[in-house]
Amino acid sequence: MVSLAIWLWLATAAAAIATVAAPESIEPEPAAQTLRIDAARTAVDFQIAALWILRRSGRFDGIDGTLEIAAGGESAQIRVRIQVDSVHMKDPDHVELLLSPAFFDAARYPLIEFESEPFALSDASPLALPGRLTVRGISRQVRFNLDLRQCRPGPPAPCKVIVDGVLRRSQFGMTEYRRTLAEDVHLRIAALVAE
Repeated sequence: MVSLAIWLWLATAAAAIATVAAPESIEPEPAAQTLRIDAARTAVDFQIAALWILRRSGRFDGIDGTLEIAAGGESAQIRVRIQVDSVHMKDPDHVELLLSPAFFDAARYPLIEFESEPFALSDASPLALPGRLTVRGISRQVRFNLDLRQCRPGPPAPCKVIVDGVLRRSQFGMTEYRRTLAEDVHLRIAALVAE
């Protein structure tokens, strides 16, 4: 009888200790999330100086890509592909020139591709966005600015991501017309992304 009492006391004590020591339920870590670019509501604009005082601008319509948010929501990565032959400018002759081997050589290299390095998500803006840009089959490390102030991932509303920066065209083999066209090209992507 004594041993049974001791056993009951030990079982009760062990249960009490287990109840005290048991961790509270832990919230599961959010899963990774992939937001896709809405091509219909995304603008890819560029601008270059001609004859040092004139501005020539254009737009690419064909774009797809993702904003991939890591599990936990602390970092993300951007991947973008732009169809070179989707370019539009006011002058059709300028479009023809851009698609030619002197510039994008669209027949051989139909895509412009960008893949960012993983970056920390922050309310600070703009953020530095380093990554690898491939144009005409040539890949270079570049650094853009990233504005996420209009982006709060999650339903119901999509968010707007703005990538902005300057490229040196000669780094990608576009060395023609140096006397009439500037070296620097300003590129701006205003992308709407959603699940």
